[in-house]
Amino acid sequence: MSKVKLNKRNYKMFAKSNILNAASPARSTLYIGYEKKNEYVELLNSCAQLYNNFQEFRDMRARAVRYLFGDQWGDPIVDPETGKTVREDTYIRRQGLIPLKTNVMRKLVNSVLGLYANSQSEPIVVARDRDEAKASEMMTVMLQYVCDINSFKEIDRRGLEEALISAIYVSNDQYIWDNERGRFDVYMSNENPNNVFFNSSMLDVRMRDIDLIGVLRDYSFDELKSTFARNKEQEKYLSECYRNILQYADYRQYKEFFDNKTLRSKNFYMPQEPNKCRVIEVWKLETKERLRVHDTLTGELYKAELSEKSRFDQINAERIDELVELGGVAEEALLIEYEEYFDRYWYYRYLTPDGTCLKEGETPFAHKSHPFVITAYPLIDGEIHSKVYDVIDQQRYINRYITQRDIINGVSMKGLVVYDKQAAENAGTKQNQIDRAIAKPGASIAMDMSRGLPIQQITSNTNAGGDMAMVNMMLEMVSQIFGSSAAMRGEKAQPGTPASLYAQEAENSNNNISDLIAWYNSANSRRFVKILKLIQQYYTEPMYINIAGKNYSEEAKSFDPTKIQNIEFDVTVSRGQNSLAYRMESENMLQFLVQSGLLQNIDMAIFYAENSQAQFSQQLAEKLKQYKETMQQAAEAQQQAMAMAQQGGQPDMQEQMQEAGLNVGVPQEEVGQ
Repeated sequence: MSKVKLNKRNYKMFAKSNILNAASPARSTLYIGYEKKNEYVELLNSCAQLYNNFQEFRDMRARAVRYLFGDQWGDPIVDPETGKTVREDTYIRRQGLIPLKTNVMRKLVNSVLGLYANSQSEPIVVARDRDEAKASEMMTVMLQYVCDINSFKEIDRRGLEEALISAIYVSNDQYIWDNERGRFDVYMSNENPNNVFFNSSMLDVRMRDIDLIGVLRDYSFDELKSTFARNKEQEKYLSECYRNILQYADYRQYKEFFDNKTLRSKNFYMPQEPNKCRVIEVWKLETKERLRVHDTLTGELYKAELSEKSRFDQINAERIDELVELGGVAEEALLIEYEEYFDRYWYYRYLTPDGTCLKEGETPFAHKSHPFVITAYPLIDGEIHSKVYDVIDQQRYINRYITQRDIINGVSMKGLVVYDKQAAENAGTKQNQIDRAIAKPGASIAMDMSRGLPIQQITSNTNAGGDMAMVNMMLEMVSQIFGSSAAMRGEKAQPGTPASLYAQEAENSNNNISDLIAWYNSANSRRFVKILKLIQQYYTEPMYINIAGKNYSEEAKSFDPTKIQNIEFDVTVSRGQNSLAYRMESENMLQFLVQSGLLQNIDMAIFYAENSQAQFSQQLAEKLKQYKETMQQAAEAQQQAMAMAQQGGQPDMQEQMQEAGLNVGVPQEEVGQ
């Protein structure tokens, strides 16, 4: 007997030290009979404290949401007359005034979202091993299939909008049953930051040192049963656990359509709607003593529980006895080697508000982590600052100036008429007659001016220049802080502005938000890496995937799970192929190849494409190589046919080339030469 020789692929399997033994119970989900333990209650209390620590963040986010969607006079102030706290708009109305507003924040956010939509990025899978290039293209097709069935571009824009509002991004991706499609698929979703809590002692800006994260889940009782009950007995237990909720089973909360006030007053233990069942999902990084196992016979390296020691010792004894019976030496037996170590692993629990655990287990995912990707911006010294919140003060100044302008215009003396009372009485003219005549163009007024003064009109002109200058200054400050220019907002350029200059202005306006977009794309890259692990783990059947509008090889469209197992992939986020910039770049490159004559020398064209920094260049290089290979095969088939013709045969050259897989038409007159 000799040790198994490790080839390149087996070595990759050997290097994966985080694979659990199939016999370990931690590999599958554990149901423990809905137990309630002191440790669960203590964990729940710790989670409640973490959730309460985020109250200031939730208040800041709620204020940013209010201002973004038009409720810009809702801040509480103290009424000096009554001493009570009221909304700003309520106080202004009590003065007989109208609280005016001009929402410039929404336009800025829409301009950023529009710019992002026009150049929305797409994930490109890259294998770490150059020999696995075909597998990386196959995984790119599979990843884009997952993105398409989840309408990822839409949730991606909503994720960016949330990042602009709250400067936090939380995604959740799992492999679940899709009722609409009637099959299991990877399901992508974004979490509402109001429902999320996690430990706030992070030092890593990538938040990789997070050790606890949880989400508040609200289910109807039917959803609760389908998620956590596997039999009638468990359904009965859930009914007892949520018996106070079931009396509101037919409750329908009457509120305004799409009202978000329920999100502003969140409670950790109680849902806002009385007919919902609150479940707290908690993922925690825990430590446990385990065995690191190396089977020298098979070359496997994995981890196992301490209880497996006796089984490994028994297997080793059997291998030694077998080798000795065959005439070998006991010291040369290929044994199972193991050592104890402390393993860190993610463990999940679904808890009720009273501390009952409905479901728990070690992470079932191949990426060995929780299903979330969470990151905050910029997270320097724990600080979180959103783009929307940064311009609230400027938005308040704009509203204040236009409201003050309206107040001044209302109270200023404009067209005040003064007339001599004695002169009016001598002529028998009453005051209401004078008021109607002044308001009516071309009217006449009878006055006795022999012993009186003529009618005078007193006006007072208000100076609007100072206020309007301040409004314009605030608008400019908002644009500068948010990173938005007139070109970025799509406003009409001044006459005579060159198109190239206007495009350059739009490109330069991205500088103020490029850091946030790069941060957001980095979070998406981490998200895609986790999804790749889910694809490798759960998609075990061959599939044919043809993404509409994408130009991939037929081999890449045929997903073969056996070809992508045990391959390490990375993801790069590149500019979308449907963006205007990408199309212009590809068209310019193709036009250059045609006009320069490089296509006449296919090798030089390939050299140019491989060394170009344009995004389209690598795809073009592959197409040129395929074209070169096709032409070489056509030339070889033609030479073979002509050689056979010279030897006296008259083969059908076109038929022979078609049999070789080449759709190249050959004139019949060439066959007879």
